[in-house]
Amino acid sequence: MTRNPLRHLGVLATLLASSAGFLGCNESDSVVASNTAASETTNGFHSRVTDTLGKPIGRLRVTVLGVESWIDSSSEVPGFRTDSIGMVKVAGLDSGEYRVEITDGSQGTSFPLLVVPGGQLQFQESRVRPMATVRGRVPLPEGIEHAWVQIQGGAIGVWTDSLGNFEIPVSVGLSPVILRAVSVLDSLPLGQDTLLLAPGEIRDLGELRDPFRVGSVTIGPEPGTYEYGVMVLLTTKVPGARIHYTLDGSKPGPNSPVYDQTLDIQKSTLIRTWAVKQGLRPSPQESAWVRIRVRPVQFNPMGGDPLKVWIFSSTYGSHARCTTDGTLPTRESPLCDTIQITRTGWIKAIGVMEGLEDSRVDSAWFQGPSSP
Repeated sequence: MTRNPLRHLGVLATLLASSAGFLGCNESDSVVASNTAASETTNGFHSRVTDTLGKPIGRLRVTVLGVESWIDSSSEVPGFRTDSIGMVKVAGLDSGEYRVEITDGSQGTSFPLLVVPGGQLQFQESRVRPMATVRGRVPLPEGIEHAWVQIQGGAIGVWTDSLGNFEIPVSVGLSPVILRAVSVLDSLPLGQDTLLLAPGEIRDLGELRDPFRVGSVTIGPEPGTYEYGVMVLLTTKVPGARIHYTLDGSKPGPNSPVYDQTLDIQKSTLIRTWAVKQGLRPSPQESAWVRIRVRPVQFNPMGGDPLKVWIFSSTYGSHARCTTDGTLPTRESPLCDTIQITRTGWIKAIGVMEGLEDSRVDSAWFQGPSSP
């Protein structure tokens, strides 16, 4: 597995926190008991660790890791401990995003820390919560001897055994815990389970749901209706995955074109995608309509009696279709790129073109011929 090394810590010891902070918590729950501004401006922190009732707890393990770090449980993890009354201090961190974790085996918490240049050392209070245990199994792809399982947002994880079994401690909080299974070949958040845990609970998840599948392909910009051609990007979060696509509505497969550059969509198109990577199950088939419609028509009086009107859209190659009886025009309405005004009233028109969606309906009021 690719692991990004821990950024250099010019440190004394560690912490920042959250009354609702815990492994896998949502950002809105991450720093409830702390000074939120401090979490955005600090270059270090000085903290007191307490239990959920506010009683100081000493001799807890504190770990600070870069958020992109993946640490093997068998490797040495840089860590620190609170003193006997739960105090800890960390200073001189390099600028960047970190994850702080505190645990003693039965209690723990986890929260984010953003370090910016010129920030000040801040005092925080951090509350730990009871721990639970999660067990499960991930089905290993062919050629993969074991996998890494991690709490989303957490720095500490575990390797599975050769059968894909794992057991991992989890800090219990107010929000769901999200487990991620990742291939030993790639740091990929592929599969996940979301759960609520009770203190001291040992939860057996059984086999995780399809954790080694290439994730869905993202089609951008958002599918929708546009009045101009669109440059469409196809992306996947899985490095090295190959994206196949079709533009004719057919089902993509191994022989379909491979995406290697932005798609220039100039007419209404159903884009279908499918991503593959060796050792992983293919992504689900995805599809999205990108619709291009004719731009709105304009009415240009050309003079004469009776008046002659040119009706046109700036979409090259399009034509206008009109009604003069108050009904909405359709593709079956009379062609009216130019029309003579034989009576006073409304003209309603749309622009049409093969392969494009009809324009919106526009209308204009015209006076009929002058009386003799």
